[in-house]
Formats: sequence, structure tokens, C-alpha cells
Amino acid sequence: MHKRLWRYGLSLVLALALSGGALYAERPTDDVDPLALAALLISDGRWDKAAAALAEVDPNDKHLDRARYFTQLGLIARHEERWADAAKLLHQALKEGATDPNLRLMLAQAELKADAPESALSTLNTDRAALDTMGAAWLLRAQAHRALGDTAGAWDALSQGAEAVPDDLRMAEQQVLLLIELGLSQEALARAQLLLRAEGAGAERWILLSEALRGGGQDARAAALLEEARLRFPEDERVPLALAKTYLALEQPLSAGLVLQSASSRRPELAVEAAECFRRAGQLDRALRLNGEVPDGPTKTRQRLGLLLEAEDFERAAALTPRATRLGLVEEDEVAYGLAYAWMRLGEAKQAEALLKYIQDPKVFQRATQLRAALAACLAEGSCG
Repeated sequence: MHKRLWRYGLSLVLALALSGGALYAERPTDDVDPLALAALLISDGRWDKAAAALAEVDPNDKHLDRARYFTQLGLIARHEERWADAAKLLHQALKEGATDPNLRLMLAQAELKADAPESALSTLNTDRAALDTMGAAWLLRAQAHRALGDTAGAWDALSQGAEAVPDDLRMAEQQVLLLIELGLSQEALARAQLLLRAEGAGAERWILLSEALRGGGQDARAAALLEEARLRFPEDERVPLALAKTYLALEQPLSAGLVLQSASSRRPELAVEAAECFRRAGQLDRALRLNGEVPDGPTKTRQRLGLLLEAEDFERAAALTPRATRLGLVEEDEVAYGLAYAWMRLGEAKQAEALLKYIQDPKVFQRATQLRAALAACLAEGSCG
């Protein structure tokens, strides 16, 4: 199953952090309340400061709102991805009287992250009346079953969740992903067609399902799915990137290049990737034309040099020397070697030798030594410039 832990928004974290009644009812009002301070710091994303504020709390203070105290400590541990600590602290918060069902979901998530799926299931099977109305609970329940290797249990949890929360399509989405993982791609695609055409289905869902198909070795079907997504969501820049990646996996660099070339009209930086795809497809002229549309800079110059050398257009390759020098690229061993090679093929020994002196990398230096030998030979024959 495609693993996507249910994530809670900041509003939930803040609600849990800020909730609670009077904490120190018998204290003077001018005292600083560390729990209230910690709540404000959490709301501001200053987790380390919140932890410092809570460190000032005496957990044995009889006036302490212990449920809120352990909730805040649990939220901090969760933010720091200390999952075992988070589970322990959130469990204590519930034991101290915290009642928010979202806290129980957070506890189950922490237990899953801490590799304790049995504990997560036990947590989710408590307070079922509240949890069973929440899609997140069913998703976590399915994930716990999968962690235990219980595919049937995961499927049942998703099916029950779909019935309990019919407006939440995430259960149907996870069922499709599970079918793909099990190799039942025909059934998965049949279900996916309904899911993808449901109201509110965005590009993200199409991409997610295509990635699942790819993970199941169904690259061609993933490409077909993404081609349709490209028509449905022409403005979404993620779709062509996913489609190009899929075509490359299918060893179709020309198709990938065409997709990226179209997308580069909105994102010019993609022209570099498109040109590389055309190069891999053997379309050097097309790659060079597209490289010409790339904004001037080191990336464009490096790629152009490589394309010209591969096309054996040594005169144009050597002509890049002033630009490469201006950009500081001659200090890069591969660039210096490429330019030197172009000058050598043009019979210009002095220009080639001037560039070879920059090379430091041992592997490139070995090739430079061979190039120097070729230069010496052509000088001896009087055929160098």
C-alpha cells in the first residue's frame, strides 16, 4: 500500500496545545503561566522555546492541568519525530483525562511510527463511537494491519471506512493502491476510473495512482493515465514532469523530450531537461535548438558544449571558450577537457594546451595526458596549428 501517514494541520495542533481550563486557578494573575506560554510558543512554531517553558513546570504541582501538560509535551515530541516518546506522552495525556479524539489519532500515528502497530490498533479500538466517524482513523487502522502483514485486515478496514465515511474518498484511493501492490491491476484500474472522475479529484490523485502503477511495473498504463491527466489539468506543472519520468522509465526519451518541451513554455528551466532527452534520443539538432532557448548561464553552456562535441561540431564547440572563461567554467575539469579536445581536433595545439593546465581531477587528468600525447604527435607531424 502506498504509505502516506495521516497528517494533521497546524490548527489541530494549536487546538490541542491551547485547550484546557484554568491551570493555576489559585495563583496570582501576574504570574507567568508556563503552559499558556508554551501554547503560544507552539502556535508560533517555536518548539524549542516551548520545551524550555515546559521544563519550568513542576509535574507534581497539585494545581497543574496534567492532561494539557502531557499533551503539549507529546506535541513537541511528535514535532521532533521522537515517536516512542510522543506515544508515551500522548498516552499519559489521555490517562490524565484528555478527551479530544484527535489526540487518540495522534497517539495511534506515533505508535505506528514507533513500530508498534498492535498498540496502534488497540488505541484505535478505544472510543470507537467517536473515532469511527473519522476517515483518518480507518486509514490508520488499515496501515496498522498492513504493518502486521495482514492484507485482508487492511482491506476490511478500508471497506468499513468507506461505508462509515462515504464522502471521504481516501479509503477508495488506498484500496486502488493496495490492489496495484497485489498485482491486480485490472481491478485496480476499473476502480480507479470511478475514483478519478469523482467530484474534486485533482491532479495529485492521478499522479499518485500513476506512481503506484509504476511501482507495480505497469509503466505503460501509468503513461496512459498521465497523458489523460495532462489533458484534464493543462496548467498543473507536476503532471508533465511525472509523465516525462514515466516515458524515460519506458526508454522513450523522445516522448519525454516532447512533453518537457511543451512544459518549458511555462517553465523555461525545463528546456535543459528536454534538450537532454532529445540528446538521449539521438536528436542532436533538436537538442541544440532547444538549448538555445535556455537562459544564458553555466548550465546552458555546459550542455551546449557537450552537445556540440557529440555532434562533432568542433569549431562551434571551441568558440564557447570565451563564454566558458567568463563564467569560470574552464576551472571545471570536464569543461576544460572538452574545450581542449575541440581545439585539438581543429589542430590548435596552443589553445588546447592552455586549457589542459586547469585539469586537476585524476581521472580527467589521465585523459588529458592522452590528449597531450596526441598533441605531441600532431606537432611532430607538423599538422597542428
